[in-house]
Amino acid sequence: MRAIYQDHIGLVNRSHNLRKSIKGDATTLQSTEDACSADKGQLEIKRATLVGANGVLLNQNRDQQTLIAGCQEDAIKRLAPVPFQETVILLSDTGSELNHSVEWLILSNKVITPITLAVTCNRPITGGDIAVLGGGGTMGSSVDMVGKNSLKITVDSPAWTPRSPLRVTVTYIGIADLQCAFFPRT
Repeated sequence: MRAIYQDHIGLVNRSHNLRKSIKGDATTLQSTEDACSADKGQLEIKRATLVGANGVLLNQNRDQQTLIAGCQEDAIKRLAPVPFQETVILLSDTGSELNHSVEWLILSNKVITPITLAVTCNRPITGGDIAVLGGGGTMGSSVDMVGKNSLKITVDSPAWTPRSPLRVTVTYIGIADLQCAFFPRT
């Protein structure tokens, strides 16, 4: 009996020690959970801060990309060559039915060299002439008939510029009212 009692006392002591150990482990677990919970809260705050900062940076990046794209489009437009424009001014329309001449001044908004100009008229013509005003004498120039109603004019030098317009003269036989169109090859 004594052995049974001693076994009982031993089991009670072990049970008591195990309860103490479980209580200590529970306290350690609780303090670890509290520490983890605090760390988790800090990490969630940091995450929220980073998510917010990331959103701001994404918006700034998108805005900058839009601005850059707009600047590039504007630069491309500014670098694009100016489209050619000509202004034709009638200077004179003189002569008789047998020998009539019409003279035009043709202005350009850009420099063209060498000059190649097609002249097409509404009636048969007999010839033509060209001069580059303000540029001295012409070099390498020719005025060639192309069919009954057209001329091909070429000038190697000087250049046709906004300050050096062309004076084109076309001759024809007949009454007044010759109308011509000018097609520069730029």
